[in-house]
Amino acid sequence: MGKYFRVTYGMQAIAALNVLIAIFLPWHTEFGSATDLLARPLEDFQFPLSFFNVWWLMWLLPPIVLLSILRGLSGMFNYEVPFRRASLVLSGVASLSMAWFYINFGDNNPTGFRQTFGEIQFGYWLTLSSLVLLILLIVVESNLPEQDPKLLRISRLAPDDPERLWEGHYRSCTYCGSPNDPSAKRCSYCGITLFPEKI
Repeated sequence: MGKYFRVTYGMQAIAALNVLIAIFLPWHTEFGSATDLLARPLEDFQFPLSFFNVWWLMWLLPPIVLLSILRGLSGMFNYEVPFRRASLVLSGVASLSMAWFYINFGDNNPTGFRQTFGEIQFGYWLTLSSLVLLILLIVVESNLPEQDPKLLRISRLAPDDPERLWEGHYRSCTYCGSPNDPSAKRCSYCGITLFPEKI
């Protein structure tokens, strides 16, 4: 199942890179790109009232990008990948902030094509779709089985079972040559200690 995890993590890294690219693209005809939106809560900053500014929600995007890229790259190279729940929560809250942005600034009802989308530009839609994809991939990641079902079934067979021998899921004893379970410490036939194979 390792390859399925690697593919999932790779797609998470790609989705996070899409969010990173979309931050620099136009989001809105009036407000500009997401980098311009990130600067809005810093304008006329007054402690502590400025912390209640809703525009701070846009600041969820950089940590999501950083966390998701790190998780994706570490998962692709078979390292332990923590922070699944934190990544899911951050992505969900960021998606809600995107919904807030659309409700407030996406339906100014001009004529023609923009009647549906208002002043919203391409960068916003790329960010939203990438965040939704990221959430779906994290859910898929959490539901993938830790071990291949076929391998799990084969590992329950006897070490000398023909199907197991055919699949190569056994370990030969260096003394008597008998097939053993790959995780066995001693040979089940002659009892000699089975040392880990050198890589």
